[in-house]
Amino acid sequence: MDEDEAATSGNHTVCPLCGGAGVVSDPKYAVIAGTARTIDNGRPCRGCEGNGYRSGLIPPV
Repeated sequence: MDEDEAATSGNHTVCPLCGGAGVVSDPKYAVIAGTARTIDNGRPCRGCEGNGYRSGLIPPV
C-alpha cells in the first residue's frame, strides 16, 4: 500500500498540532551576511510523524 492509499483508506483526523502541514515552526536566531535574522526551517511534527493526519477520528480537546 503506498502513501496515497494509506491517506484515503479509513478514517483520519487532521493533526491539530501542525494543521495538516506535517511540520511545525522552529524559529532560530541567525546572522546572515552580518544581519541578525530569524529563520524558520520547521521540523517534523511529533503528533503525526510528518504525515499531517492521525489515524481514526480524534475530537479536538
